[in-house]
Amino acid sequence: MNPQEQRRLSPILTRIERNLFSSSESKRILKIQGLIEKFVQKNYSDKTSLYQHFRESYAESRERPELKEQFGDILTAFLFFKNRERFQKEAYDLEKEKRQIKAVVSLLAGKHVQMGTGEGKTSVVFPIVNVVEALTSDDETSVMVTTDESLLAELETNIDFFTGTLEKSIPGFSLNKESMKEEATPQGLSEELREKMMKETLLTGGYSKKTEEEIRDSYWQDQVNADQSVEKKPKKPSIILATDRDLVFKYQENPNKFYEETGNIYFDEADVPYNRRSPYVKINENQYYSPEEIIDSTADWLRRFIIYKQLEPQNYRPEAGGFTLSNNIKRKLGRLNMSEHLKKYRPGEKSDDQVIGAFQEGIGIIAKKLDLGAEQTNQLSMQLINNHFAFESNEGYLYEDIGEKMAKIYKKKGLLYNLSEHGPQVRDSYIDQFLSDHKFSREDQASILAIEGIFDFVPLNPVAFKTTTFQTFVNHLKDKLRFASGTLMFPDPETKKILPSTFANFLKDATGSDIEIITTPQIKTVPNPEVFESEEETIDRLVGSVKDEGPTLIVSYHIENSQKIFDRLVEKFGKTKVVYIPSKPSDPEALLEYQEKTKQIYRDLAEGKVKIAVSSGAAGFGVNIVKNDDSFPDLRIVLHDLPANRAQLMQILGRRRAEGDNFSWFVSEEFLEPYIMFFDDKVSMMAHALGKLDQIEVKNRLKNAKNNPEQIRKTMLEILKQSEQKEAQGDEIAILFDDLINRLGEKISKELEDKIKNEKPVNEAFFYNYFMGLPEMMKEFITQRSTLITKEARLQDAKSFFTELYSYLLKDSEFSNSATDWYKHREGVLEKHLKTTSEGGNRYFHIPVSPDNILYFFTESVDPRFANINWGFAKVFSGLGKLTDVIAYRKDGQVYLIYDNSGNYLTVSGSNKLENMIKKQTSEKSFHIFNQRYSFLTN
Repeated sequence: MNPQEQRRLSPILTRIERNLFSSSESKRILKIQGLIEKFVQKNYSDKTSLYQHFRESYAESRERPELKEQFGDILTAFLFFKNRERFQKEAYDLEKEKRQIKAVVSLLAGKHVQMGTGEGKTSVVFPIVNVVEALTSDDETSVMVTTDESLLAELETNIDFFTGTLEKSIPGFSLNKESMKEEATPQGLSEELREKMMKETLLTGGYSKKTEEEIRDSYWQDQVNADQSVEKKPKKPSIILATDRDLVFKYQENPNKFYEETGNIYFDEADVPYNRRSPYVKINENQYYSPEEIIDSTADWLRRFIIYKQLEPQNYRPEAGGFTLSNNIKRKLGRLNMSEHLKKYRPGEKSDDQVIGAFQEGIGIIAKKLDLGAEQTNQLSMQLINNHFAFESNEGYLYEDIGEKMAKIYKKKGLLYNLSEHGPQVRDSYIDQFLSDHKFSREDQASILAIEGIFDFVPLNPVAFKTTTFQTFVNHLKDKLRFASGTLMFPDPETKKILPSTFANFLKDATGSDIEIITTPQIKTVPNPEVFESEEETIDRLVGSVKDEGPTLIVSYHIENSQKIFDRLVEKFGKTKVVYIPSKPSDPEALLEYQEKTKQIYRDLAEGKVKIAVSSGAAGFGVNIVKNDDSFPDLRIVLHDLPANRAQLMQILGRRRAEGDNFSWFVSEEFLEPYIMFFDDKVSMMAHALGKLDQIEVKNRLKNAKNNPEQIRKTMLEILKQSEQKEAQGDEIAILFDDLINRLGEKISKELEDKIKNEKPVNEAFFYNYFMGLPEMMKEFITQRSTLITKEARLQDAKSFFTELYSYLLKDSEFSNSATDWYKHREGVLEKHLKTTSEGGNRYFHIPVSPDNILYFFTESVDPRFANINWGFAKVFSGLGKLTDVIAYRKDGQVYLIYDNSGNYLTVSGSNKLENMIKKQTSEKSFHIFNQRYSFLTN
C-alpha cells in the first residue's frame, strides 16, 4: 500500500484497530495500576532494586525497539508513582488517578478524550503522555499544543517535573524540549520611514534618493537576518511545544514536509481554534512598495471612506450571521457618479454636497497623519481628484461592492476586531483574545480603517499569501492528532443528555478516531433569558439586577458593551467592589503577566474581596474560581447576549461549581437580529406542527417573551442550535476552499517562475523567494464567488461548484491576467533592486562554512551598513592539508565564504583587487548580502 492510499484509508483502518484492541486498553490500564502499586511497595522495601530495574528496562528499550511498548507501560507507571510523591503532603485522589491513567492510555492509543476542568489534564495527563511518546515512539518526538503561551508555560513547568524525576533516576538521561515558535521575523520598515514614503509619494509622485537608500538599507538588513537563520532540527528524543498559531503557521510553510517530519501531536482545548473560525493568514509583505502602489492604496482608502459616509444605520439590514445593504442604498450607490460631484470641489471652500464633504474630511485625516500643511493638503486633494476620481464616472458596481463589504463589518467592532496602536487586531471572541499574528484581508483591513476614520497604507498586493482554516489542518494531519478538552461533549440544556459538540462530530469524521469520555460535563439548568428591545435597555436592566451581596461574575459577549456594564457598575458600587477582566493579549510576555493578574482576580472574587467581576468573554475559558482552601464560592453568573454555541453556554454556567443554579441571562433583540436570519423566512404549517421554527415564529416568541419565559429559553437554545448547524455546514466548504486556493497558488507560482526563467534568469532566486504566492486580489475574487454556495447547499453541490470554478479560472482570462498583472506590478520594483545591486559590478555567491573546515577568521573591517558583519578572509583547508586564504565575512560567529559563477572560491592571493577592496573598504565599495544565494560587489 503506497503512502497516499495509507493516508486516505487511515480513518477506516483506525476505526477497525480501535474496535479490535479496545479490550487491550483495559488490560493495559490494569497493568499500569498494578505496576504503580509495585513501585509504591518497593519504594519502602527495596528502593535500590526498584530504580535499578527501571534503568535496565530503559536501557533495553533503547537497544531493542521491540521492547519500547513494554517499557512504555513501565514508564507510565513510574511517572504516576512519582506524581504520588509529588502530592504526598496533600490528600491524594486515587479515583482521579484512575481517570488520569485511562486518559493517558486513550491518548497514546490515538483516541480523543473528553475530560473536564480540574481533572489534571495540564498537570499530569499531557506531561506524562508527551514524555512516554517522546521516549517510545518510532521518531522519538512528541508535539504538545495549546491555545496560548500562559497555558503552554504551565504545561512546560509540569513536563519539567517529570523529566526532572527521570534525570535523577537514570544516569545520563536526556530529553530535549524545543519551541516551534519562529525565532525572528523581518524587522520591516519603521513607522517613520513608512510615513516618509507616503508623504513624498503623494506630494511628488516618487521617493527622494535619500529615502531610496533608507529603504534599501532596511531591506538588506532583513535579507541578512533571513540568510543567517538556520532551520533547527530537534535533537532526539524531544518534546516540541507550540501554540495552535505556531503549529499551523509552521505547517503552512510546507504541508507535505511538515506531515512527513512531525511526530504525533497532542492538542489541549482544540475546540478554541475550531470555534474561532478565523483562518490562519500568512503574508510575507514586500517592504519595497512602489510609489504607484502607495498612491493607489491611498485612493482606495479615501474611496471607502467617502462611501461609508454615504451610509446611515437604516441602510443596513440583518442577514444570517451579520448585515447587508438595503436595496434602496444599493441602487443609490449604483447610480453614484463620483467625478461629477468632485468636479465642483474647490480647496478650502465648504460645500453642502455629501460626497465633497466626505472627501474633505478624508483628506483632513490623511493630512493629519502625514503632518501636511494647508498648501500641501490642497496639492494632495487636487492630485487625487485629477489622477483618480476624475475618471470614476461609471463605477457604480464598484461602490455597491465596497458598500456591501462595509456592511459585513458593520457592528463588528468588539466582536470581529479591536483597534490597537498598530491598527485593527483580529479578535478571537470565543476565548476573548486579540491575535497579533492573524491578519485581515486587504479589503477588510482597508474597510475597517475607513469605518474608524484612521488612515494608513494598506499594501494592495501582499506576497507569499497563504491561508489555512483549522478544519483543513485537521483534515490533512488527521492520523497524527490527539485532542483532549472539557467541551468535546456537553449536556444538552433541554434533554439533559450528554451530546457531542459540533467540533467533536467534525473531529470524529475527519480523523476516524473515537472520543473516550473520561468525565462527563456537569449538568446545569439554563436560566430563562430576559429579552429587551435595545442594547441600552438590556444593559440598564442587567445593572439594576446586580446586588451588593455574594460574588457575581458577569460575562458579556461584546467588548464595548462589557465596558459599558463595568462603568455603570462602578458608578453604582464604587471602584473597590467592581473589577474588569480585559481581553487577553497575544504577546507572550504580556499574556503571562495577564494570567497572573486574572488568577488573583478570580481568587479575590471567590474570597469576597471583590464583589463583582465583569468579563468580555475571557472568563469562559480555562478559568477555575475557587477559594484559598480550594472550596467553591456561592457564585452568581450573569450572562449578557449570546455565546457562540450551546457548549460554550454550558461551559460558562459551569464556572459556578457550588450547588444550585444562581444564574441570570439578559438578551437584546438588537443583538439577536442576525441570528434570526439563520432561520427560513417561512415554513409550512406541517413543519410548524413538527416543531420547526421560521423567522416569523421566532420574532413572535420574542415579542411574547414576558408572558412565556420558559418558551423564550427554548427559543434562545434553538437559535444557538441553528447557528451551530449553519457553522457545521461550512466545515467541508472551508476545506474545499483552502484546497482551491492552494492549487491555484501553486499554478500561479509556476506561471511566474516560468516568466522569470524566460525573461530574466539571473533574477530567479530573488523573485522566487520574495514574490511568490497567490495574489490576494485573486483570493478575494474566489471568495466573492464562493458566496454563491448557500449554507443550505448539499455537499455534492458544493464540490461540483468548486470543480467548475477551478476549471473556469484556468480557462478564463481572469487567471492568466491575474498572474500577468501580478508580475507586471512587481517587475518595476525588481528592476530597481537589480539596478541598485548590479550596476557596474559582478555577482558572487556565499556559503556557510563548518568550523571543522576552517583554521581561523581574520577581520579586515566592519561592514559600514551592517555593524554586526565583519569582512576579511578565512584560513581554509583546501585539500591534502593545504591552507588557503578565502574572502569571507562573519556574523554571529558563523563564517561565510565567497565564490563566483564557476564555483571557484575567491582567494586573497588570487585577487589583489578584492584584497585591496577589503583593506580600503568604503560605504560605496563593499560586499552586501543579496539573499540566500547571491552576494554582490560594486566596482
